[in-house]
Amino acid sequence: MTTYATPDREGSDVHVIAANGWLLCAACTVTGKPGIDYRIRATDIPTMLDHLDIHTLAGHHIPPQTFIQLRRDHSDQFEKGPR
Repeated sequence: MTTYATPDREGSDVHVIAANGWLLCAACTVTGKPGIDYRIRATDIPTMLDHLDIHTLAGHHIPPQTFIQLRRDHSDQFEKGPR
């Protein structure tokens, strides 16, 4: 499991983790279904980045390191190619 953002880390307003092949925004508040997790395949990092941009537009704090780490992991996936 990889933790990208939690309230315990730099005061993030979101919980973003990767586990068991999924990227998860836990108990997401921008999906229109409060308390429901926003989940996408772990290989679809660009979609999660777009999702986090929506949080940012909604005024939620997401540490810059979260975006940096997700982009770095996406770059690593791209270089490795399909499995």
